[in-house]
Amino acid sequence: MQNNRINQWLENSYKGLVNSELIVFKIAQNHTNYNLLDLRNIADAYLSNINVVMLDSIQRCYYFKNAIIVTSATEYKTFEYMKKIVQRDVILVEDGESINKMIYLLKNKQLDQNSEIKYHLLEKVKFEDIVYLDTNVIREFVIARTHLLKKLNIYFKDLDIEYVDTCLNIYKHKKVLLARFAQSLYRLATLDFTSTDKSVGGTIHKTLGVGSKVLSMKSLKIIVPTSMNKNHRAYDLNENQIETNIKIDIAKKLILLKCKTLDIEQIASTVKLPVKKVEKMYSEFFIK
Repeated sequence: MQNNRINQWLENSYKGLVNSELIVFKIAQNHTNYNLLDLRNIADAYLSNINVVMLDSIQRCYYFKNAIIVTSATEYKTFEYMKKIVQRDVILVEDGESINKMIYLLKNKQLDQNSEIKYHLLEKVKFEDIVYLDTNVIREFVIARTHLLKKLNIYFKDLDIEYVDTCLNIYKHKKVLLARFAQSLYRLATLDFTSTDKSVGGTIHKTLGVGSKVLSMKSLKIIVPTSMNKNHRAYDLNENQIETNIKIDIAKKLILLKCKTLDIEQIASTVKLPVKKVEKMYSEFFIK
C-alpha cells in the first residue's frame, strides 16, 4: 500500500520536524470557496511550524520550511515562476473539498485517517533510473510527468509527441539518444529547470559515459519527420565490445588500488564508463 504522504507531512509538522516537500493548494478563481482565513490564522499562530505563502510571495517560497503554497491557474503567465517550487518535491492538492479538509486537519492537529484528501505527488527521479528503461516506459513517464507539471502550471510547455516518439524510436533501434531529448528527459526526471544546458549536458555525459557528437539522420538510415531530417547532437550508445572490455579492466584496477583521491565518479570519468556501471563493479568488489 502506498504511503499517505499527506499524513507524513502533517505528522512531521505537528512534531516540529521539517518536511522536504512543499504543499501546493491550486485554487479556483473564486477564492471564497476555501477556508483561507483559517489557513492564515494557522500560520500566524504562536510557535506555528507552518508557513503559508500566498499568491504574491511565490518566488520566496523555496526557502520556507513546511510551506503551503496557495496559487491558481490564472495567477501566473509562464512556468518561470514555478521553477523554484519544483526544486523541492511537491504535493499538489487541487480538489476544493480536499483543500478545505486539510485546512481543517491542520487547524485541529489531526491526521487524514480515512485518506480522504486527494493529491498528486511530484518528486525527483534520478536520470539514470529513467534513461535505461524500456522506451515504452520512458514514453509513459514523459507523458505523465508533463501532464502533472501542467496541472501545477498550465503554461508548462508540452513536448511534441511526434518528436518524442521519433527520438524513442531512434533510441530503441539505433541505440542513439538525441542530445536535445536527453536534456528534456533529464529535466523532467530531476525537476531541474534552472541549470544551464551546458551543466545538464555534462551530467548526462557523466551518466552515459559517452560525449555527444553530431550525427545526421541519413547516417542512421532511419525515417524521421521532415522537420527532424537534419544534423543533431547525439549520444551514440553502441558499444565496441573490445574497447568496453579494456575500459572495464582499467576501471577494476583503479578500484582495487583503493586510492583515496579517486572516487567512483572520477574513475567513471577517467575511463569513460557510465557511473552506474562503475558503482556496480565497486559493490561487487567490496559489498557483500
